[in-house]
Amino acid sequence: MRCTYCMPHENMKFLPQKNLMSANEIFELAKTFVELGVTKIRLTGGEPLLRNDIENIITKLSTLNTKLSITTNGFLIDKYIDVITKYNISVNLSIDTLDEKLFHSITGRNYFEKVKQNILLLLENNVPLKLNMVLIKGLNEHEILPFVELTLKYYIDSRFIEFMPFKDNQWDYSKTISEKDILEKISEKYDYEKLNDSIDSTSHNYKITNSKGTFGVISTITKPFCSGCNRIRITADGKLKNCLFDQKEKDILSVLRSGGDLKLFINEAFINKAFSRGGLVDFKENSAQQEYQKNRPMISIGG
Repeated sequence: MRCTYCMPHENMKFLPQKNLMSANEIFELAKTFVELGVTKIRLTGGEPLLRNDIENIITKLSTLNTKLSITTNGFLIDKYIDVITKYNISVNLSIDTLDEKLFHSITGRNYFEKVKQNILLLLENNVPLKLNMVLIKGLNEHEILPFVELTLKYYIDSRFIEFMPFKDNQWDYSKTISEKDILEKISEKYDYEKLNDSIDSTSHNYKITNSKGTFGVISTITKPFCSGCNRIRITADGKLKNCLFDQKEKDILSVLRSGGDLKLFINEAFINKAFSRGGLVDFKENSAQQEYQKNRPMISIGG
């Protein structure tokens, strides 16, 4: 798929295979992080299910004392449903509209019906499911209620994500829909309650009265959660980012391949973590666009 806020170009240049982590290297890094206390590993993309060795990767990771999750566009779920259920993998499924025509407009692909059927397949198999919707003013804000209403009928966590700035994704602060705006829209029709969030939660979570599911807001722009964030990510080419917006990547893959001290390297990366947004300026400021252009496109970071 070619969602404009993530992978805006048809002519993307992909990295050579030799630059990417192998299944064994992913496992070795994951094992080190688990030994340091990591309790959940999420495989992201791009699209993680496109890797030919994804089942091997999942099988290896399942031997570690950690929860497993994937972030996916949902297109290949049916191919891997047995793997997902076998290893108790929770799924974050990225989908920004429930309208077939708008889906095609956003993604550049006519895959809506296939993704819809795969969502139902996950629900039929009782797979823990979050639907991640990036809200962009003028594009899909009219679908806030339809996504919330899914939680009335299904055990789904619908999550609204504020439009975030990355290289070449035409971000503009005026296109941001805040948590306050989202909640005001929902309150026009439904009563809801605030749920208790863990200190490290990246979403503020809510529940409509008597609903089966829940909904949440990831308010990176207007109400950041940086003070409690304990996430760290490794890109497909083995660069450590201690924040989604961090521009100072650390080459952890080279440390692994050279036999270096991984734990020391990881600890130093955590110590140098900026208090907020990778040390970037306030996104409202005029200089923000120049700052975030120094980061990678979202497609090469991982959702």
